[in-house]
Amino acid sequence: MAKSFSRLSRHFIALTMKKAILIIIYLLIFRISNSQDLNSIDYSTIDTLPIDNSRIFRPDLISLPMSNEHTCAITFDGNKILFTRDPDRKIFLISKIDGGWTEPMPTLFNGREAILTPDGTKVLYGDGDIWISSISGDSTDKPIKLPSSINTDAYEFYASMTMDGKIFFSRFVDNRTKIFVSELTNGEYQTAREMPEPINQPTSNNFHPYISIKGDFMIFNSDREGGFGGADLYISYMDDDGQWDNPRNLGEKINTELRDICPTITLDGKYLFFTRNWQENDKWLGDLYWINTEHLKNDK
Repeated sequence: MAKSFSRLSRHFIALTMKKAILIIIYLLIFRISNSQDLNSIDYSTIDTLPIDNSRIFRPDLISLPMSNEHTCAITFDGNKILFTRDPDRKIFLISKIDGGWTEPMPTLFNGREAILTPDGTKVLYGDGDIWISSISGDSTDKPIKLPSSINTDAYEFYASMTMDGKIFFSRFVDNRTKIFVSELTNGEYQTAREMPEPINQPTSNNFHPYISIKGDFMIFNSDREGGFGGADLYISYMDDDGQWDNPRNLGEKINTELRDICPTITLDGKYLFFTRNWQENDKWLGDLYWINTEHLKNDK
């Protein structure tokens, strides 16, 4: 009788501990998915807000003439902004100190196109291979190169991550850019697979994927037929069966006759950033733009 009671007690304790762990995991997920409630940013202190249309972002400090700025990331507290500037091919940082913004400074990240992970503590970046590193960029924090299931002899770049660890990224292969995905299973990234149609198309370039934190929609750019310019931004939603629907053009408030590319969304889900670029005298120029994500809801 005593032994049976002892076994029952141990079983009850094990179930209680398991439930507690599940609750902790749930709270962590809840924190990420509801970050806008826990970390409210006053974006009007960063720049003049876009209202009805997309608006150039910080033309006084970031989006400058004779350069190409793209891939914007804003930290949870709104006090740091990362972006890439070409032709430097470097990730730059500006910080809010005593109510003002510092001049852009190159970071220690050896690559381009920094995109924040869902918890806001790390960035994915790359320029041929994809790496992950702390947001601090300190030299003491050694960047980690993602495994060979993602990085290959091909050119990999522009990666974003879902809350459950899936990584979506671009790869140049067969003379085209395509979107790939690698799933995290038992703590290991699986061999990346090429996304099927309608995301990738055999006759177009599809790249710069930004996956939502929950993994329920993706924004990417493509030069497929029917667009406004050299490359347009498209959105695709995952249906109840886990299939991606036909990508929809984000329309004339975002896309133009130029190239509209490199989408990112703030961690609280409020603003879409993208780059509008063009070629002038054999040099690529471009500026960062932003728009309220309320405009995306009209495309669902």
